[in-house]
Amino acid sequence: MIDQMPKSERRQARSTLAQVARAAGVSVATASRALNGDNVPLRAGPAARANKIRQLAQKLGYRPDLRARSLRGGATNSIGVVYSEVHPMMDETSYGPMFRAFGQVLEAAGYNLMFVHVPRAATAGVLPASMLHAVDAAVYYHRITEGQIEAARVVEGPSLLINCEPRLPYPRVLPDDVTGATELTRHLIELGHRRIVYLDKGRPGADFMHYSGGLRRDVIRRVMAEAGLGAGFDVWEADIEAPASEITARYLSLPPEERPTAFAVQYSVNAVLQLNDFLRQGIKVPEDLSIATFDDHNLVSQAIVPLTTVDVPMAEMGRTAAGLILGLLQRPNQRASKEIILPERLLVRRSTGPAPTAGHRR
Repeated sequence: MIDQMPKSERRQARSTLAQVARAAGVSVATASRALNGDNVPLRAGPAARANKIRQLAQKLGYRPDLRARSLRGGATNSIGVVYSEVHPMMDETSYGPMFRAFGQVLEAAGYNLMFVHVPRAATAGVLPASMLHAVDAAVYYHRITEGQIEAARVVEGPSLLINCEPRLPYPRVLPDDVTGATELTRHLIELGHRRIVYLDKGRPGADFMHYSGGLRRDVIRRVMAEAGLGAGFDVWEADIEAPASEITARYLSLPPEERPTAFAVQYSVNAVLQLNDFLRQGIKVPEDLSIATFDDHNLVSQAIVPLTTVDVPMAEMGRTAAGLILGLLQRPNQRASKEIILPERLLVRRSTGPAPTAGHRR
């Protein structure tokens, strides 16, 4: 039996549509209509002849090329997610909720997601042009590389950007990082904090670096300066793989009166790790030091000391982007908004409190 053969033999056993048509004594067009469930107007009777063709196809091991069929019909019902990272950034703390919501809306409309990896540099390898041609639309997220710019020339359908810089001329769905960072900074200032550190752990040029890191840093600096507290703002940078203990040691090395009283941590996972290390070293949060971050998920809300955070609407971005791309597919000539900016929310929790007074500094 064909199904019990090794894969290599099964590939050899599968027949072409032309072979099925020849065995049935009909044209390729007639065989195609029968296998697609269409009426077959022949002397033997449409239903009988169609059944015979299907039985011969099964006996010969014929399998239809669904992708080729879709391409001939002009639509594949697939939306391509074009990315250049070494993995699709689908962890639960960032893009998982976004693509889950994105996929649910598309699936309900009869579309599928196709993740298409392209090289970071346009000259680093051959673009998977056949896959890019086989999508009705494309989305780009997180970062835009030269490889993605090259890929965009291949995609023929509508495209859009989700939570990334505007390096391609497509509509963009993004969170309001400016207002989110502004509200967080004002919250810390209202609590009496006058020395705030922005902790940015990363690696220049790395796949995971996101434009929001620099944007939030600049917003916090501006809001501090507007409040007359510019001298109290500092940026501490470290490699993404550096242990949290290095930051703790740097904090403890300062005289108590010069230590920051609040940290705003760019990446939420780093915020949880840093919180844990501060607590291990006997630094009380928020009595000695307040900590806040961006994004809200279980790691943040269920930390030993639940973290104050700016909630980035990842799921809402996914739903909005899906609705937008479906609209562009259904009405190709419509003009889409250049940017759809979704609000962020400041969620105040136990990790931020009043700045310690001079007599209570550690």
